[in-house]
Amino acid sequence: MKKIIILIIIIISQSIFGQEVKSYLISYKYLNIGLDESKDVNLYIKGNESLTIFHENDSLIDASSVDDEGNFNFNISGDDKVGKRVYKNLKQEKIVFRDFYSKEGKLNPCIVEEKLPKFNWVFGSDVKKIGDFLCNYAKLDFRGRTYEVWFNNQIPISHGPWKFYGLPGLIMEIKSKDLNISFTLNKIKESSSISDKIQIPNEGEKISFDDYVNFKENAINDFIKNLYSKLPRGAKIKLNSKPENYNLEKEFK
Repeated sequence: MKKIIILIIIIISQSIFGQEVKSYLISYKYLNIGLDESKDVNLYIKGNESLTIFHENDSLIDASSVDDEGNFNFNISGDDKVGKRVYKNLKQEKIVFRDFYSKEGKLNPCIVEEKLPKFNWVFGSDVKKIGDFLCNYAKLDFRGRTYEVWFNNQIPISHGPWKFYGLPGLIMEIKSKDLNISFTLNKIKESSSISDKIQIPNEGEKISFDDYVNFKENAINDFIKNLYSKLPRGAKIKLNSKPENYNLEKEFK
């Protein structure tokens, strides 16, 4: 009888443990060649929630340049000690992110909420080995960029860094088709204290997603307007007609 009771306790304990929601910390290296950015990215996951943190660069980035023909090319990004952050809630189908927008020539931190995008992953038959893991291929077209992804479906984690989600396994590597942007897995660990890290971003001005898109699409005009105000009267700026956009999202249509 005593043996039966002990067995029941073990089964109940295993059942409870099996229902426990696991928490993960997944680290990536993020590179953006065009913006000359190299960042450590932490992805905290618990259940339907996750938070991506792009760790501080403590600077405002103005990737401006003048080419051989005198055309002015630039891209504007921002950073501070808090950093860019992306909170995802798959159950509530929402994203809340912290980014920067240009207004009157100044970069300001903002908090924006948007509906969780619908990702149409295209799966391929290619496989390759990354470290000790055999990985599968998937492709995604999202807001003006094509991303190629390698994931391991033996580790069933559907959250990914930044806004990525929805694959049947852990993302090991992401590269944009133009090779300008990449995320590369560094490490993964399980921890019970991670849920304390998953907080909705709140350090910045709350603006609507439509306003955010408008600011992003008019960032160049805003920058030029502010630049003209500091130049001598009659000065002219020769702008490249198609300045390159190095952001993760190139368009919002």
